[in-house]
Amino acid sequence: MNNIKKIGLTALAGSLVATSVAYAGALEVTGAAEMKIANNSQSAAGKTVGMANNIYFKGSGETDGGLNVSLSFELDDGSDSGNKSAAFDNHSVSIGNDQLGTLKVHGHGGSNSAAALDTTAAGDFWDSTLGISSSNDPDSSTSGNNLVVYSLPTFVDGLSLAASYATNGENNAGSTAYGLTYSGFEGLSLSYGKGESSEKINVDRDQTIMKFEYAYGPVTFGY
Repeated sequence: MNNIKKIGLTALAGSLVATSVAYAGALEVTGAAEMKIANNSQSAAGKTVGMANNIYFKGSGETDGGLNVSLSFELDDGSDSGNKSAAFDNHSVSIGNDQLGTLKVHGHGGSNSAAALDTTAAGDFWDSTLGISSSNDPDSSTSGNNLVVYSLPTFVDGLSLAASYATNGENNAGSTAYGLTYSGFEGLSLSYGKGESSEKINVDRDQTIMKFEYAYGPVTFGY
């Protein structure tokens, strides 16, 4: 009798596991590693040897109701911040479809809907080869942790719309932003975004981004 019970429980456990995997969808793991030697003549440390490594988990699946669910999670060694216990880095989860749009929650490392437009033909505007430091970033809507971004479904071909909301700050006030991009003509892209924040007491901040880009073959012009 005991043996029969064990067989029944094993079969039930196998069934539950199979059901769970079917709903979880696919999970992909990738990674990167780096070895580096730095020589800083302005530092007492002089030459230093170091390494960096990152592991990325990405998963996706579809619910019975036709909603697409995606998960992204990054692990790193916290070497950039000097905090070795900071193993958890950028992570987010999203849900949606073409008819309802997509809702994405960034636990860490997100960009609000206006800041997401600030890239240039040469790459990201801040901390890029243009020599512009993020320490000079104008006051803008909050990005980063605890950020919710909603991307609307496509109403007009070539037009994408997104809005974001964050709750960070000492003033317990929300930070909002929106951004839109039109790419209805081949090679041409026009973007406009605006963000507002009252997260600091007695300080109102805002940011406006306008961008024009035109790609001709392998060359992209941007303003």
